[in-house]
Amino acid sequence: MEVVRGYLLRLTAGAFLSAGLLALIPKGTSKKAAAVLCGLVMLLLALTPLAQLDYDALSEAISRLELEKEEARTGIEIRNQEHIRPRTGIYIGQSRLAGADRHSRA
Repeated sequence: MEVVRGYLLRLTAGAFLSAGLLALIPKGTSKKAAAVLCGLVMLLLALTPLAQLDYDALSEAISRLELEKEEARTGIEIRNQEHIRPRTGIYIGQSRLAGADRHSRA
């Protein structure tokens, strides 16, 4: 949480400084150049945390979550099969008896 707070604080400070600087510069070419420079600084402030990410740890976390998801899905399927199988056996058995009964009448 502290990391997010620091990130937002840097972005807010950069925005305030950029706005203050642009308010002081008179209109014209220099203001346009300063606006471009301020935009680049804000972009740098926004993207810096991406360069500091631990991509290996992130990849491992994503893999672990996918495995947990698959285990949960498979577990649910197994429980569903255990629940459905006894009930479908009754219906299949009844249809076989009915089918045998029809063939014996013919």
